[in-house]
Amino acid sequence: MLNRQKEVDILLKLMHAALHQDDSRTIEWADGCDPVQLVRLVLRQNLVSMLYPVIEQQQGMPWETIRAQLKPSYQQEAYRGLVQEHEMQQLLEEMEQDGIDCLPMKGWVLREMYPDPLMRSMSDLDILIRAFDSEKLNGWMQKHGYQLDEVEENFHDSYKKPPYLYVELHRTLIDERNLSPAETSWLREKAEHFWDEDARVDGKEHVYQLSDELFLIHQVSHFYKHFTNAGVGIRPLADIFLFLREKGETLDRQYIDAQLHVLHLKEFAGKMEGFANAFFEEQGPIDQQAELVLGYLTHSSIHGSRMTQDSLRMMDSDRKSYLYNSLVNTFRHCFLPLGVMARDYPVLKKHAWLLPAYWVYRGFRILFLERDKIRKVAQAQAKSNFDELQAIFDAAGIR
Repeated sequence: MLNRQKEVDILLKLMHAALHQDDSRTIEWADGCDPVQLVRLVLRQNLVSMLYPVIEQQQGMPWETIRAQLKPSYQQEAYRGLVQEHEMQQLLEEMEQDGIDCLPMKGWVLREMYPDPLMRSMSDLDILIRAFDSEKLNGWMQKHGYQLDEVEENFHDSYKKPPYLYVELHRTLIDERNLSPAETSWLREKAEHFWDEDARVDGKEHVYQLSDELFLIHQVSHFYKHFTNAGVGIRPLADIFLFLREKGETLDRQYIDAQLHVLHLKEFAGKMEGFANAFFEEQGPIDQQAELVLGYLTHSSIHGSRMTQDSLRMMDSDRKSYLYNSLVNTFRHCFLPLGVMARDYPVLKKHAWLLPAYWVYRGFRILFLERDKIRKVAQAQAKSNFDELQAIFDAAGIR
């Protein structure tokens, strides 16, 4: 990943121009840069809304080709953004009127940091609610035209209103399944104050907001979750850059560092802030660690990839040896937990005692009918991937 693709160079220049509102800046086309690959990169990273206005100002044949290919996606994303904007405002207003405590999260807040809110595309709308309101809100959301799409126990309920509207109602700020006991204790302590009177949005009785410090901590935590689970794109770095540009001077850094230390995220947060400045502010040469992380963030899509997820499973066992992690990961692939197996074999939901038999059945199918899965797992578990991921994690401050 150290030999940076020329398309990534162009991407960084486009992002810099967009974030600094330098739409008229001329982006020199690099020899050897493939317009088709650049279009794919922009789409994979879900940056069309952010970058198209800059691309629209560029002159010359490669840019004309890129504009033609991205324009339909840009128009669709712009329309989606307008629909989401109207719907979210309406939901929050009606929650206020109906006395439902709610706290908008993530992209809905971050979009205000962008020069134009529509630059920050969102796949879904995230709202924190009181856990005991979850069941009541099921009926409330259905009355507002939404269908229940997915339930993640003790975390969030997902609702959809096709074609563009997806809402996640979170019962907790961070999924506790991924936390240590100390981290869970930290989260529950903070959660006691999410609904304090001084956390209300000005002029509202039931719409709340996180402090800037807690918002940044959650932002880093969410970034880390995706970074270490299935991979993630470069946009979270842009989010951090813009948030710190607007709020940095008023943040209580000592408090933030103390909380990040409890969550074991202090070094990761510091590294990401440094990389964000290197990519979007300084625009100078970047060091080897930054190159490693940049390659990782631009290698797959904004939501990562299945291949990256399979490779990252090799990093789960306390960063032990390749052989140890390979054996553990192979065991996990062979003997998936009941909850995962039940998604493919619903009979297990009522007859969990059949799990060993379905392990054998699944193994038989893979061995004789789906051998391509074995090849993909072996590729994901290659030692070269393991060594590269270790170097990337070290560069990102993940110990």
